[in-house]
Amino acid sequence: MAEPGSADGASSATGRFNHRAWIGPLVAIFGLLSYFTLFYRWPLTRDLPWLNLLILLAAIGVSLTALPRARSTAGRVGGGVGLFVSVALAGLLCFYVFSLSYRLPDAGRVVDDGTRLPEISLASARGEAVDVAAAARDKLILVFYRGHW
Repeated sequence: MAEPGSADGASSATGRFNHRAWIGPLVAIFGLLSYFTLFYRWPLTRDLPWLNLLILLAAIGVSLTALPRARSTAGRVGGGVGLFVSVALAGLLCFYVFSLSYRLPDAGRVVDDGTRLPEISLASARGEAVDVAAAARDKLILVFYRGHW
């Protein structure tokens, strides 16, 4: 049964709403999304997302503190769901950064300016073969996107 002052039973022993059950997952969402919207720009926070991991650890800590504060069954379930969401988002970021991003091509294989290209032909948008040397004549800029960032 829900305690007084609580709409869903997620309240503490004093009858107040257990805000930590919701703050933890919200901080975890911020920690995950901020990597892709803000911190990917700088190698210091892109290659090893230490700041995002600290944010996610703080979210897990807040979610952990929500569990003992919950006195009702619904409050414990809400706190448990919040903890699960925080841990899952931290795991998702770790999986992406430490597993998926290492499968991308190395950026160190960039061709220097002025390097002569070998005799190659590329497919045009219509599917026709285009000789790169004939298309270049004097100068040519080729850009190959890594498909990431």
